[in-house]
Amino acid sequence: MDADDVTLPGRFTWELGELRRDADFCFTPIVRFRTKPFRLRPGLPAPISAEAMPFHMLVHNPLCHPTLVATRDAVVAAGSYRAVLAEDHDLWLRALAAGLRMVRIAVPFLAYRQHPAQLSGDPGFALKALNQTDFQDSYTALARRVLGVEPTWLGGLWPREAVDAAERAAALGNFRALVEARSSHLSGLQRRILARTLSHLGSEGR
Repeated sequence: MDADDVTLPGRFTWELGELRRDADFCFTPIVRFRTKPFRLRPGLPAPISAEAMPFHMLVHNPLCHPTLVATRDAVVAAGSYRAVLAEDHDLWLRALAAGLRMVRIAVPFLAYRQHPAQLSGDPGFALKALNQTDFQDSYTALARRVLGVEPTWLGGLWPREAVDAAERAAALGNFRALVEARSSHLSGLQRRILARTLSHLGSEGR
């Protein structure tokens, strides 16, 4: 975590408890804040189960790296961090593709400062990171494991150039239907939370 992030009381007690049960990686929601002027924006206090997490990660990354608590063995088993732009996101994809258990608890335990100079807040940076070959290989491995198909929708999910609107809508619509069908075994709560993540397949598509 950065020096201007704030861990809230109780975080490690809760997260280590998840690791002692059956998780390999644990995250929490965050409270975003800005200064000048000061503003607080709490994240959605919604838990994501280990069974639901792979579906979320195929659509949109709901995890904040500074909230991570994991076992060293799990990070090593996933292949550790690699020299890619989105090194955290890439690790999560590879960990899930390897069958490791990743959860997000419901309670926000980190105050995350946002400011204009943040590199991760630049859409151009994000698009460049998501379109790296190594990163897309990690995504493809997870899609094969979870959905059993090649991710033919990638060109619409993270377009590098102008994409025909109708073709993109059709590709993302088919992707959404596939995710909904394969995640039908999840609990009602987890399906509702996943539906919120699937909303990212709307006008922006990512």
